[in-house]
Amino acid sequence: MQLKKRIVVLGAKGNIGSAVYKALNQSSERFDVIGTSARIVNEKGMVCFDPLVDSWSVFGKVDALINCIGIIQEVGKNTFDKLHIGVTKSILNNRQTIGNPLIIQVSALGADTRHATKYLRTKGIADELLLQQDNTFVVRPSIVCFPNTAILEKIKMHQNIARKLHSPILLPKGIKDAQIQPVMISDLVEVIENVAINPPKEDRIIYAVGLERLNYGELFLMNAGASKKKIVEINQHLCDLLIKGIVARVFPSFINRDQYILLFKNNIADTQGIERILGREPLSSRPFWQKNLGK
Repeated sequence: MQLKKRIVVLGAKGNIGSAVYKALNQSSERFDVIGTSARIVNEKGMVCFDPLVDSWSVFGKVDALINCIGIIQEVGKNTFDKLHIGVTKSILNNRQTIGNPLIIQVSALGADTRHATKYLRTKGIADELLLQQDNTFVVRPSIVCFPNTAILEKIKMHQNIARKLHSPILLPKGIKDAQIQPVMISDLVEVIENVAINPPKEDRIIYAVGLERLNYGELFLMNAGASKKKIVEINQHLCDLLIKGIVARVFPSFINRDQYILLFKNNIADTQGIERILGREPLSSRPFWQKNLGK
């Protein structure tokens, strides 16, 4: 009989981590899964664990570790440096303690050590540290489609404002045509699970993207009143002053500086890597957006 793989999922209460943890638990005949959370949890198979403070010996010997810890916005002591770079360093420093397992890190599409945004720069630095070691893999998803994904909530908020004010949708010039390639959460989870089961020989960085490329203009107009709505582009320089100078500082939950910068950038990649891991084409995300924005 084949032995179960023992897997630790860091950040198993987050949006991505919880989906990964749930999927692996559904394959209980193949996996013995431990999920971690920074908060105290009363759930079988979950432990309260801080990778920067607590002893890693609590896990014993592990076959694979999946790091789903990450933030899209800094809050208090939870900084990008701490939770992206610091956690990765802690994983590598404690790897031998837990049996030198395979490591899969969930990063972000566009991660680069020299990126203009701190979010993607710290992701890139963390990835580079990890990939210096053997038997390590980085999965870089585009925008991930799940019901409360941040970009979905922001688009709906913007649509509602335009609807209540009986105004067109106002966007800074340059955002409307920026392309994104959202990936369905089910595809992302399947990629991670497949890498844990059968680590690929060709790809150590896997770009997890969806089937088609969409632009923000399409998404902003994807609602019941789309035929009556239009997008009006406004001067980017004025928006820069307003968003970076005031909104991002006073209302960071609405949009922060990094999120604003990324809206102007294409977030796309070739699908060949994800197709090799899945053994098929990735799913289309269009039905997801139509369902959640077409109201």
